[in-house]
Amino acid sequence: MRASPLIDLRSAAGEELLEAAMASRPVVALDFDGTLAPLVPRPDDAAMDPRAATVLPRLAAWVPVAIVSGRGLGDLAGRIPVDGLVLVGDHGNDWRGLPGMESAGEQRARQEQVCREWAARLAEPLAALGPGLAFESKALSLSVHYRQVGDPPRMRQRLLELFDTLDPRPTIIEGKFVVNLVAPGLATKFEAVEQLVAHHNGGTAIFVGDDVTDERVFERSPPHWLTVRVWDDDTSPGGSATSAARAFVQGVDGVVALLRRMEALAQNL
Repeated sequence: MRASPLIDLRSAAGEELLEAAMASRPVVALDFDGTLAPLVPRPDDAAMDPRAATVLPRLAAWVPVAIVSGRGLGDLAGRIPVDGLVLVGDHGNDWRGLPGMESAGEQRARQEQVCREWAARLAEPLAALGPGLAFESKALSLSVHYRQVGDPPRMRQRLLELFDTLDPRPTIIEGKFVVNLVAPGLATKFEAVEQLVAHHNGGTAIFVGDDVTDERVFERSPPHWLTVRVWDDDTSPGGSATSAARAFVQGVDGVVALLRRMEALAQNL
């Protein structure tokens, strides 16, 4: 974790950070849920904020823009109503829109098989845990959402105990009321952003996200990246010690304002 407090991007210091990052013609990468789409009780109901959908293609005309999500690639693509963006699903492992990055081969086939076997193994035990769980089976990962159960902390513990019995052992990535199980040997969002930067001449990145899964990017990012934590409506920016990001915005409204400011700065590159 970075020791210094997060910088409000609306402040003078925040504007200075943003101007410096944009001057380097960065890759702009954003999470989806809670960043470009408001969080909702049912993940299937999530939709991109229409204001973000308006500004994203305009920004992408100036700098590379990618959406990096834990959702499956097909699910993610179906929620992006604009063209011209790179889409990265399954926590950094499934790509669309960047030639040469499509995953293929025997290793991927083995990883997909592992996920199918986990899904079959978990179907009955998850059903026995009672109502309120939402289960997603994706090509390279599984997700179990527990936001709507009666006792979320207790359910989280029971899920972790269940997943600990799987063979091979999954990589566990927790989010807001969700546990993600990722097949062994796969990338994370951090490696995905690294690959995006390398593809675009090894410059810098602006990465924006709201969740525990995004903290892996914040924690591992080099100093010249600008990392931005999105605080949701129930989270005070005063809790900045809980994030390794360099700066913050408040909610999807803050993300939209950031996108508009980046577009304005990009026009002067």
